[in-house]
Amino acid sequence: MTKVRKTRKLVAALVVVLVFVAIAAGGAWYVWNRHRHDVVYAECLQTLAPFEGADAELRFNADFLSKEAVSRMESEAYAVAGEREASALEQAVNDVPSLGRSDIIQCLPSMSFEQLQNAVTTNSRISDSWTDYDVSVQRALDDVEYSIATHEYEFPELFNLVVLGSTMYPLAGDYCRHDGSCISISESGNLTINNMTDGDPLPKENTMVATGAVPWQLQPYYQSLQSTPDQSVPIHLCAATADFYCDAFPSVSYSDGSVASQIDYIASGTDLAAAEQRGWVQYDESNMPDSSTSFLVFSRTYSVVNGEIRQDYSKMSATVSDDDVYYRVTPTRNEES
Repeated sequence: MTKVRKTRKLVAALVVVLVFVAIAAGGAWYVWNRHRHDVVYAECLQTLAPFEGADAELRFNADFLSKEAVSRMESEAYAVAGEREASALEQAVNDVPSLGRSDIIQCLPSMSFEQLQNAVTTNSRISDSWTDYDVSVQRALDDVEYSIATHEYEFPELFNLVVLGSTMYPLAGDYCRHDGSCISISESGNLTINNMTDGDPLPKENTMVATGAVPWQLQPYYQSLQSTPDQSVPIHLCAATADFYCDAFPSVSYSDGSVASQIDYIASGTDLAAAEQRGWVQYDESNMPDSSTSFLVFSRTYSVVNGEIRQDYSKMSATVSDDDVYYRVTPTRNEES
């Protein structure tokens, strides 16, 4: 009987131990499962960040880029974009991911571990696909911008667009002098001074124009040639504030602060000796500009002071040298995207 009692006690003790082990294991499993749930829940919330609140940069960028790309495709300058680059941009814009904002799975604490895992997988897939779309559109857009900026116009095409068509996008870009003074021309013809120096063609007192606070608009000026020439000639331009009509002055009155500059655009390859016959300036034979690069020449600048149009003679030289002209800056490709 003693042996039987001992055996029974041993079995009872073993059962107790097993019960405690089971309870402990169940508790540990619950804690671990709760921990896994909390971890995947937090991960799920992170997958929503690119689409919600202040962090909605991902979808905002994609929407913005696609609209910017479409706007570029509808612009005048898009006509000279490279065929390969234009095709790539159109394909990139149209290659919209199959999953969108409506497919995002919201994360709820009441969801099971498996449901949360599915949400993480789905949301991450949406985020990655839109990031890829963003990168693809940006890269294609950069390639198109570069192809437009580096398009080489034959002079008859350039003359027809700028002079006969009154469109400025073929001249868009940056132009700099050797002393660091630079100007930019937008596709719409807005001209901006990026860096002023003592030799700038604008009157120093007109800081509104110099700082860009007042738009300085480029426009074709009267050309003695009204048909397309066979060879490169200076293209006469006028940069002026909005109320200054270059072809009309000095027959009309202007408000104080109005500014206008007569400019020649010299396309690369132009014979400068022949250009002097049709241009507004004479060139310094001892320090001739480099005609292998397109450049701008400011010949005269006028400003309105106390209701009178005044010519700023301090900006004029008897001859124009290599140091006076604004050379067109060769665009560089954007390698960041």
